[in-house]
Amino acid sequence: MYKKKLLKLVKGLRSLTRSQSKHFDMNTWAEIDEYDFINGKCSLDPKIDPKETGRFPLECQKLSCDTAACALGWATAFFPRSNLKLKFDGASSLLDVEYTNKDSTYSDIEAGQKMFGLTHDESNYLFNPCWYPQTIKLTPKYVASRIEKLVETNGQSCKRYVEKMYSYN
Repeated sequence: MYKKKLLKLVKGLRSLTRSQSKHFDMNTWAEIDEYDFINGKCSLDPKIDPKETGRFPLECQKLSCDTAACALGWATAFFPRSNLKLKFDGASSLLDVEYTNKDSTYSDIEAGQKMFGLTHDESNYLFNPCWYPQTIKLTPKYVASRIEKLVETNGQSCKRYVEKMYSYN
């Protein structure tokens, strides 16, 4: 577990403005508002064609864009020099999250696992909305608290959650 990276993510999530927080959506890695493209808030760099490269222009990964994003989607903005990126498939306004190292490319939950040195369960515990209580609205601060608790307990909070989850079966 890369604790320093996770704590940097906590700090980033807690720094989101009210406006940015209202776009926080754990059911989506990230989504760009088409209105932003039309009005030039998130214009495409002519040197970067997302349909060819599969990569979204860096300017559209910055926090100034109106995005729906989960903690892992926001992590791409908090770690701009990392191998964690938003990937544009060209088919919709939804973006995927991807982590690339020298050997492989990982998507979605596995991307979070590799980026933050987590187990599969820990990555689900932090980044999968199905692993959160369904009765509450997930906010950046709530998710930041869960990440912080995972770091503080050295993964034990996740282990307890998994044990409890499987004890219901």
